[in-house]
Amino acid sequence: AAEVVLSLNGSRHAPGLAAMIRNRFAGGKAAALRGHGSVARLALDQADPPLNMSGTGGKAPKGYEALAPATELLNGMYKEAETKLDLSQITCARFERNQIVLMQEATRDVASFNGQAADARGQVLSAQAQIGMLSDKIPAV
Repeated sequence: AAEVVLSLNGSRHAPGLAAMIRNRFAGGKAAALRGHGSVARLALDQADPPLNMSGTGGKAPKGYEALAPATELLNGMYKEAETKLDLSQITCARFERNQIVLMQEATRDVASFNGQAADARGQVLSAQAQIGMLSDKIPAV
């Protein structure tokens, strides 16, 4: 979970929060994550600067003072993730509808071509029957 939070855009704008999350939740996993080329590694690397939250006069908030800005930032990150999910779902639904329409059109086209092929085969059989009949009559004449 810490890796997911650290990978969101909002955590890059608040390195202090990222440091707090890393220290509080990532714990021993931080060293393991640093060995990988993941987004979490980038977030952890960006979290190295000292804690600096706006509105605290440059001092690091302590205890519950850090709760409001952290909650605000996490809520913003949640809204960002929710918006991206909604957009992805809308895009996916639109793509699915378009694909269904295209498949239905293709099915209708195949049925139409099959009908045309059956008509053409009927004409070929009729022509072959006439050729056979005329081939029998020509030597007799």
